[in-house]
Amino acid sequence: MRNYGFEASQLTNQIPVKNGVKYTVNYGSFKENVTIQHLDGITKFTVDDGKVKNEVIINQFGEVTLDGISINALNPQLLKRGWKSVYKGFQPYGSLSSGSYSSFLAQGKQNIYLGKTLDAITAGALSIILSGTNFFVGIGVSIVGVAATIKQIAMSQNPKTTVLGCKYKTYTHGSSDYKYICDYYSNSACSGNYARVIIYEHFVVI
Repeated sequence: MRNYGFEASQLTNQIPVKNGVKYTVNYGSFKENVTIQHLDGITKFTVDDGKVKNEVIINQFGEVTLDGISINALNPQLLKRGWKSVYKGFQPYGSLSSGSYSSFLAQGKQNIYLGKTLDAITAGALSIILSGTNFFVGIGVSIVGVAATIKQIAMSQNPKTTVLGCKYKTYTHGSSDYKYICDYYSNSACSGNYARVIIYEHFVVI
């Protein structure tokens, strides 16, 4: 479950089902039921918050569908050629501080096309989708709470959006440590209110 953004401490119930397990995910202010099943080369998630229910399927090639709609805006993991990512999380690596990452490297925009309106997507389903995007893939901590915050802020501006825009800046400390500042918006123009997420990554030479 951690690979898809969920943390064990958030799972308050566990019920065996055919080919998998059903969990209750406790966000603090609300709960969702998440069923994960392994079926013929795919991983299937069913997420239900009591109002909205989604089915997310990930096949053996990492391709994702949400309620039968292909999510095409997912990207391969950010890897430096000849380097291996050994840490990715929301805290600076080792003894570094947020201010240690002082060298500007790059900036840009990326869009995540959801295939459905945001108000028809659960926080758990959004977490699974985000876990396959550039900045989140390979992260070693839960992102489901972050997904819930992104959804809340984006929905306050446009609950019917079908795209999340991400404006990002990358800073480094030396050659091994990266800091990604990612602002998520409810539109591809990256305007209006945003949810900020800061992710740190550490590489070693391979």
